[in-house]
Amino acid sequence: MQIIYLDESGDPGLSNSPTRYYILAGFSVHHADWHSVDQRLREFRKWAEQTYGLNVGQEIHSAEFLGSAKIHCGLRREERLLIVRKLIGLLARSSELSFFGWTLEKTSGDPLECVGSRCLADLVSWLGDAAMGPGNLGMIIHDQMHKRPACWSCDGLAHIIDRPLARASSESVQLQLADLLAYLLKQSKSPNRYLKEQGAHQLIRRLNERSLGWVEL
Repeated sequence: MQIIYLDESGDPGLSNSPTRYYILAGFSVHHADWHSVDQRLREFRKWAEQTYGLNVGQEIHSAEFLGSAKIHCGLRREERLLIVRKLIGLLARSSELSFFGWTLEKTSGDPLECVGSRCLADLVSWLGDAAMGPGNLGMIIHDQMHKRPACWSCDGLAHIIDRPLARASSESVQLQLADLLAYLLKQSKSPNRYLKEQGAHQLIRRLNERSLGWVEL
């Protein structure tokens, strides 16, 4: 079984919205590899704590972690970016993982439903084709959202176990990683000044080899 983690970046609103894009992104890992990948992520957090003093239990929320604050979590911007660069390098070498994301430039309609429907359809297709790796069943876990796409409440979806499950990102290293992927995908489209100045706004491209698709809608 593939375990799929998803998070969003931007907001799905059309009126008075500060964001141009709405994005869902994440990754999958086979259940047999879950513990080894989890251990790798936790060892990375221990390295970040020993090297930079980032508390191992501190939630990393990418919008703040890679934002404009000169100091966040007790770290300077350049230190925070070094940590993220190191993490992306680790992910690029993690052959057990598959990455994916969906980007919609908001103009009309319902961005949440559009992106949510395409996301689910692609996941079902990839699972059916075993594109993620062994097995054609998947369980979806996502960060808590103000509203879920209506299609995510349907029962009996092919290749999907149960309905997508919501969990707080503060309790999941994996969901914090999905948050980072969604944020970096947004930065590739609409970067903040600091990441652009540092040439870091295209970091998501380092995962292209392991990506099933960065889908633009």
